[in-house]
Amino acid sequence: MFSSARSFSKQVLNHRTQIQQQTKSQLRNPRAKDNRADDEHKLVTEKMRQENRERKKRWREVNEERNKDNDLRCRVNKRANQLYGAKASPAKEKWIGEEFERRQQKRHEKERRRQQQVDLPSDFGEYAALPPHQVRAANDFWRSVAASNALESDARCVQLPPLRSVLPDELRQPVEYTRNVTAQ
Repeated sequence: MFSSARSFSKQVLNHRTQIQQQTKSQLRNPRAKDNRADDEHKLVTEKMRQENRERKKRWREVNEERNKDNDLRCRVNKRANQLYGAKASPAKEKWIGEEFERRQQKRHEKERRRQQQVDLPSDFGEYAALPPHQVRAANDFWRSVAASNALESDARCVQLPPLRSVLPDELRQPVEYTRNVTAQ
C-alpha cells in the first residue's frame, strides 16, 4: 500500500511540476497559445493598413491643395516649436499665422510662374518624326518663344507653327537608324 501511495505522490508531483513549467512559460510568453489568433490579427491589421494607405492616397490626389496646406502647416508648426518652445503663446500663434501665409503665397507664386511656362504636348504632332535631339531642341526653342511672349502678354498657350515652315525638307525625313553589327 505504501508503494502505491509513493508512486501516486510522485505522479502528482510530476504533474504539478509540469503545470508550473507551463505556467512559467505562459508568463514569459503570454501569446504562446494564441499564435493562430495572433497571425489572423496581423493579417487583419495589415489589410486595414493597406486600405488606409490607398484611401489616404486617393484623398491626397483629390485634395491636392489642402494636402499641400496641411504639409506646410505641419512644417511651420514644427519650426515654431523649435523657435518658441512647445508651450502656446500669443507671439508663437502670431508667428505661425504670418509664416504660414508668407510660405503659402510663395508657393502660389511659384506655381503661377510654373504654369506660365508652356509645356509642349508629348506627341508633338508632326514633330514626333524627328530624332530625339531635334525634338529637345524644338522644345527648348518654343519654350523660349513662349517665355518671351508671356512677358509681353499673359498668353499661356503658344501655337506651334507647321514643321515645314521651321525645318528644311531633308531634316523632316525620318532617319532610319541601323546598327552596325559585325559577324563574329
